[in-house]
Amino acid sequence: MDAQTIRDWARDTFGGAALGDPRRTERLVAMGVAAARNPAGRVTQVFQTSAEREGAFRLLENDAVRSARVSEAVFDASAQLCTEETIVFVAVDATSLSLTDRKKTRELGRVGPRFPTRGLHVMSALAVDERGASVGLMEQCWWARTRRVRVKRRRSYARQYQKKETRYWVDTLRSSERRMRESAPECRAWYQLDRGADSWPVLKFAIEQKLLITVRSAYPRRLLAEDGGREYLREVLKKRPILGHYSIRVPARPNRPARVARIAVRAKSVTIDARVTVGNRRYFMPFNAVSAQEVGYRGKDRINWLLLTTAPAKTFKQAQLVIAGYASRWKVEEFHRTWKRGLCRVEDNQLQSRSAILKWATILAAVAARALRLAKLIRTSPDIPASEEFTEYEVDAAFILLKKKRDRRRNLTLCEVLDLVADIGGFTHKYDRAHPLPGPTVLGRGLERVRILALGLKNMADLR
Repeated sequence: MDAQTIRDWARDTFGGAALGDPRRTERLVAMGVAAARNPAGRVTQVFQTSAEREGAFRLLENDAVRSARVSEAVFDASAQLCTEETIVFVAVDATSLSLTDRKKTRELGRVGPRFPTRGLHVMSALAVDERGASVGLMEQCWWARTRRVRVKRRRSYARQYQKKETRYWVDTLRSSERRMRESAPECRAWYQLDRGADSWPVLKFAIEQKLLITVRSAYPRRLLAEDGGREYLREVLKKRPILGHYSIRVPARPNRPARVARIAVRAKSVTIDARVTVGNRRYFMPFNAVSAQEVGYRGKDRINWLLLTTAPAKTFKQAQLVIAGYASRWKVEEFHRTWKRGLCRVEDNQLQSRSAILKWATILAAVAARALRLAKLIRTSPDIPASEEFTEYEVDAAFILLKKKRDRRRNLTLCEVLDLVADIGGFTHKYDRAHPLPGPTVLGRGLERVRILALGLKNMADLR
């Protein structure tokens, strides 16, 4: 990729970090440039010279450089980008990093309840614009499980949620909203949460703070009935008339062909009657409920979403917007794949202290979010000149690896070069309508091979 473009991105992303010394900030920016140019999980794989590796390790292992300062710079930079938008979807989801720790010397916790490995848990909030392109990370909350997680044998209402992992949903929402209101007050954040967030603390916080939020319902919520009787969410929505139908394309997966799904949409304004066993309290929370149910298909993967939202959903068009917003939540899962096992492979790092792990993971998280946006450029801006993202050596390397002859009289577009990189990375869905365009993982594989050959071409030119 073009060095100046990457350096500008790294300075915008990491240049605002308050690390106590301008030289530390310059080192962080240089590390961001190197990680974006050559992403990898291990520090030794990213940096080319011993001096660069030594400088990176010193910054990561320096206790005076707090990991929170690095992450705040990344999150604030993402919030600044939101000033160009009127609304952004903020997809929130949790995942875990499994890290090798056979001797249990690293500052980690348990990952997995039944066959535990060692690692850390993290909740990420990724901002996505209305076109579906990644804007950047708004927040990440980290924690380690030091005690064994007990599997609940019966459903019970939450007690003292501040002592439970539910609090990380609330903490993530609180921090993201505060950052948006401070940095991009003209842009509205619409939070998209999966079934894991369907709990009274999250719903109550959203109502109290007047958040724009959509949560997929996981429980048979009891409603406040007009006649004083008992009503439940799913049964009430089933009785509502259908607002309309629309069709969406469902991509193919292993053992499942692609299909066109016909979705029936229902909606109703409801008041949730949330009961908490501590003190026998009751919370009445007004929400709009939207049902998206696939008709004419009986497979196990049938679409059947029940969404609770604070957004208006009286009309068919408003309900469609709620469903489309929730669909953007899959971007954060794609980000986690790119960050963990695809382009960046953050789980390969061998750093010992938790602070060093968090700093390095944050740098790679910013790189992964940028890679998602780059992959989106194929779809939204295919005619951008390739010179804006690739050097001449990298373009030459792509042609050489595919044993193709380059016509230097013609200016290549970004889409054309990324198509070559995808082929190098093993892209197999080029002519599949369900998967017509490559994602960040396959592009990352291709870029890794292109960069190695491009570095050799550059070194050969310098020696002449």
